[in-house]
Amino acid sequence: MKLKIGTYDGSEFRRSRYTGRSVADVLGIRLAADAVPNDNDLPANLRLFAVQRPLLGIKKHFGEHCFLLVKGDGPEVLQSISYGPNGAGPDVRALHDLTNTTAYVQTIPRQTWLNLKNYYYNNCGQYHLFSHNCCTCTRNALLNQGLAVPTIITDANHHIGTTGQCAVM
Repeated sequence: MKLKIGTYDGSEFRRSRYTGRSVADVLGIRLAADAVPNDNDLPANLRLFAVQRPLLGIKKHFGEHCFLLVKGDGPEVLQSISYGPNGAGPDVRALHDLTNTTAYVQTIPRQTWLNLKNYYYNNCGQYHLFSHNCCTCTRNALLNQGLAVPTIITDANHHIGTTGQCAVM
């Protein structure tokens, strides 16, 4: 089965056909590499941010993608963790996407960041768009570590997957 999706990149509207794994790539929930790939090279304390990015680049129309990222003392994103249909890993657009909405959570020790990443890799379970998605995993990972969940995460996707309820978009 082929799915036709239109994407808006800020300057043009294109229609293309995508199949299988490519759909996640187009929606911006594919995985990438971290700026600091070795966990031992991370500073002892990290600033944790929750991130919401509109799917297809259009805010509040097609849903949002949620993930976490950390920074040191400066503005550089050191690592991110994301979850989608293909599993968990660094987010592909954490470093440069201007449509990202970020919320500072708090400064955390490196071990808490490693625990959050471990949760994504080992506890997010089977992905389901309407009941167990990237925003569900982000919310649950934060709660698992006793951290506050910003409203950009709980309000994402019209609350689908973040409140235990199912809503229709």
